[in-house]
Amino acid sequence: MADTIVDLTDATTSQTLTDGTIFAAEQQGDSGTGNYDSFLVLGANGTESGFNTDGTPLPLDDKQQEHTNALLLSDMQVVTVDGHDYYVFKLDANEPNSPSGSLLSLNSLQIYSASDPNITNLSALQSQQLLYDMDGNATDGDVTVQLNAGKDAPAGSGQGDLFVYIPTSFFTGATGDYVYLYSAFGNPSGSDGGFEEWGVITKDNVDHAPAVAIEKTADPTSIDEGEATTVTYTYKVTNTSADGATDPLTLTSLVDDNATSGDPSDDINLLNGFVANSSHGTHYVSGDTDNDYLVDSNETWIFTADVNIDAQNAGGSIVNTVVVHAHDDDSTDDVQATDDATVTVSDVAPSIAIEKTADPTSIDEGSAADVTYTYEVTNTSAAGAFDPLTLTSLVDDNATPGDTSDDIDLLTGFVANSTHGDYYVSGDTDGDYLVDSNEKWVFSATVGVDAHNAGSIVNTVVVHAHDDDSTDDVSANDTATVTVNDVAPSVAIEKTVDADHDGIFHSSETVQSGAQNATYHYEITNTSAAGVFDPLTLTSLVDDNATPGDTSDDINLVDGFVANSSYGTHYVSGDLDGDYQVDSNETWVFEATSAFNLLPNADTRTNTVEVVAHDDDSLNEVSAEDSATVQSFAGPGVRTPGFWSNLGKSFWDGVAGADKSGPNFASGELLYAVDSNNDGQKDATKGLLIGDYNKNGVTDAGEDTFFISYADALKVINASTKDLQDTRFVLARDAAATWLNYLAGNPIGDASDPNSPHKYLDQAIDWLQVENGGTSSSHFEDWGGGSAVKASSAAWNIGLDAESATAGSELGGNLIHQELDFYNNTGMTFEGAILHVYANDGG
Repeated sequence: MADTIVDLTDATTSQTLTDGTIFAAEQQGDSGTGNYDSFLVLGANGTESGFNTDGTPLPLDDKQQEHTNALLLSDMQVVTVDGHDYYVFKLDANEPNSPSGSLLSLNSLQIYSASDPNITNLSALQSQQLLYDMDGNATDGDVTVQLNAGKDAPAGSGQGDLFVYIPTSFFTGATGDYVYLYSAFGNPSGSDGGFEEWGVITKDNVDHAPAVAIEKTADPTSIDEGEATTVTYTYKVTNTSADGATDPLTLTSLVDDNATSGDPSDDINLLNGFVANSSHGTHYVSGDTDNDYLVDSNETWIFTADVNIDAQNAGGSIVNTVVVHAHDDDSTDDVQATDDATVTVSDVAPSIAIEKTADPTSIDEGSAADVTYTYEVTNTSAAGAFDPLTLTSLVDDNATPGDTSDDIDLLTGFVANSTHGDYYVSGDTDGDYLVDSNEKWVFSATVGVDAHNAGSIVNTVVVHAHDDDSTDDVSANDTATVTVNDVAPSVAIEKTVDADHDGIFHSSETVQSGAQNATYHYEITNTSAAGVFDPLTLTSLVDDNATPGDTSDDINLVDGFVANSSYGTHYVSGDLDGDYQVDSNETWVFEATSAFNLLPNADTRTNTVEVVAHDDDSLNEVSAEDSATVQSFAGPGVRTPGFWSNLGKSFWDGVAGADKSGPNFASGELLYAVDSNNDGQKDATKGLLIGDYNKNGVTDAGEDTFFISYADALKVINASTKDLQDTRFVLARDAAATWLNYLAGNPIGDASDPNSPHKYLDQAIDWLQVENGGTSSSHFEDWGGGSAVKASSAAWNIGLDAESATAGSELGGNLIHQELDFYNNTGMTFEGAILHVYANDGG
């Protein structure tokens, strides 16, 4: 036996089963008199079932208590079609108005008889007297009714989509007064559109109470947490009275509770401004087709209200309920209906931001520095006001990505509700240990950055957190860059000379006139402030061989020098690590021998050497030069520092009766008792009181002196032992040599002459007093105290500005050094390319 498909989806408008039941897409023949009275409404769920009852709560998918009720058999009207009597049940599927229609499947239809109008349990209903079952005929088998509602049947609410004519013979012998209709919709097509509504033709003499229905929808049905949103509610009011065609309804109230049940203060009165025969009010949209201000049975009145919903937290829902009240034209008895619409609040994923800054943003290469990093953490969640963030991690990689051993854990010591930890600065204004949307949390860490080569240091911080709705992680990162500035390199060269006479070698020596051989010594040092990171590559080292301007006889001291292969013919020593670069801890020595003739009576020969180099960061060249002079016997003559560290030291060692070979030096002449500690009394401490121009051993009124002990003077005079990273040694060497030359009888001019050695020596005394040991002092003290004065410092390159010890501006140490060094080599100063001679005439 095959199942039966009652297919009303095409041109067929009706089909009769073998048991005499007629299923029709339109009304058949004589419909008799009376009205269709709705008695069962099912919710629009797609697959649904239910039955009519007066009982509560409504069973299964039943909806609208006011339109779902018990049905008396005695009220039902008999309809005769083609000589056969039927009870007629009408289905209004409430399908959308569409030319293509929408498929509807009725899978079960059963009629029961019962004495109790309040049955709400399906199993209880199925125990009652079964009068009719669509699937109960053995010939027809299981019956499925398919209807193209909206195409082959009238579409929309209030229209009959399916008429079921059941022969009255099935109702003969009913034992109860009430008729129950059970129906089920589902496979294969289900049901869509609005609710499904069953009605039955009742007798004319039945007085039908009015009925009203309302359907409420929301747009949108879901909003994001944390965002205020406007939701449009739509309300459809229909007259569902059985005799609605003759009983139009008068609306008396239409109120939405605005999701605050029990609080009428914010209710939405949808009849606001409604005045019969004048205005439908501010919320009315359409529906009163005949404009009689009454809800007729063929009308659907539509109202709308825009509601601004404040920002909400996730997980909640907003349920608005509307209640409509009305009465018909026969009485003022109130009828009502309700419906609700739900708007859900969707969770919004949190987000976080971090901004990292550094102070300072740049440091000089070769210098260690403290850098303070600041971290600003903010809650950037769209729903931030409702989603405070819990920090789970805040880590700086300390510029070593991939190596966690030195990471900075900025939440060290952070314990919720107890302490914000070691690095926290501010931001948690309400003290809840959660990052709220109106807060900016600040952390700080000071990092000791070791000396670096030129380049950049990039630190990256990563923050992790979650909000209050879940433990899902969110993160953000930021970087801060500290630039390591390239420091210009610098190089120094010290040139000395040994002339051969009497079997003794001297530096910048006064020698016998005539044919001579001189051996020149060149000491090259890397004086770069960032020397440890900036080894120097020599590009040129040339001695002019005492013929400036004439390169034909120059001595190329890097002759044969090939990096990583050979140091050449003039190299002596110095490259300790064999990398062919001048490191900051190395002194490279070169030598060259030159033959020459000196005339008697103070003839001189001055050789100048220039070194050129560059560091590892750039090809910008730096250079330095130095001179050495050989002079024939004639008067005392100035002597270079090298002289005083070798032969010359025997003339000022204070040892009586020792051999004081050489002209113009009596035994012990250059060393005399002086006041070494500035107490006004001469003492036994050996040393030089530089600036004691009257040579009386004490600092008189008007004199400005600087004391340096004999041992310390020897140290600074000897180029091989001085600290080449400290310019104080350089200027102390110049001052000591100038003072010894003065004590030996060499003229230094007058202090009133701005170009005289005397004036530059006074400047050197003031400069050394200020820069001595980090504290202003007129005493050399133990050399090496305080911070070194680098060649890159302002004191060395620019000068001292109104220091208390000098009572005025002083020249830069480098300029003072150039002038005194030139004097100690030549007996002249060199200012503005004009030579100023301060030497004996040889007489």
